Amino acid sequence: MGIKNKITKGEKLVIEIFKKRFNLGLEKIIEGSSQTPDFYLKKKGKKIAVVEVKDLEEINPTSKNTYGYKENDFGVWSKNDNSASRVSKRISEAYSQLKNTSNLPKIIILVNFSLSLDALDLLGTLQGYLLYASEDSISVKNLSPYNKINSNVRGKFKNIDLYLWVETNTQKIHRIGYDLIFYPNNKTLIKKFEK
Repeated sequence: MGIKNKITKGEKLVIEIFKKRFNLGLEKIIEGSSQTPDFYLKKKGKKIAVVEVKDLEEINPTSKNTYGYKENDFGVWSKNDNSASRVSKRISEAYSQLKNTSNLPKIIILVNFSLSLDALDLLGTLQGYLLYASEDSISVKNLSPYNKINSNVRGKFKNIDLYLWVETNTQKIHRIGYDLIFYPNNKTLIKKFEK
């Protein structure tokens, strides 16, 4: 297999954001015949984590390639919500590239180019539900479509230390972590993302 050095739109954006906003460097890992993460996250030249970046592209249906969308009589395209499956598929792909890496913390960054997805889709995918609540203490637990995620896939999610969701239109970063607080040497890493 040849070496892949291509940088995606999302990777380029993440490199810029980490340098400008967090003063952290990302060192590209040369990809060869085995699966590897995209980057080492570095602080003052020291590797502090491994990072895999996945882009979530906008899907624009056409009459020739509908991607499951249907056009109604008014020219509006719609389909059943597949956000959880889109997000979990990208997480599974990223996990495959991170699972055999070193003892460094593992970070998945999802870069959202799609208007039909948002950070709540990541949260719902990881939890298996979304909780909607009002000021009157009325809450509704939305299990669909998030409960369709296979428990085998959901078990992989907990092996990732930090999830970041980057909105490309605002460059806002949402942080969702599982176990990073249990890595005492990486408290500075978690503080960087709480800004």
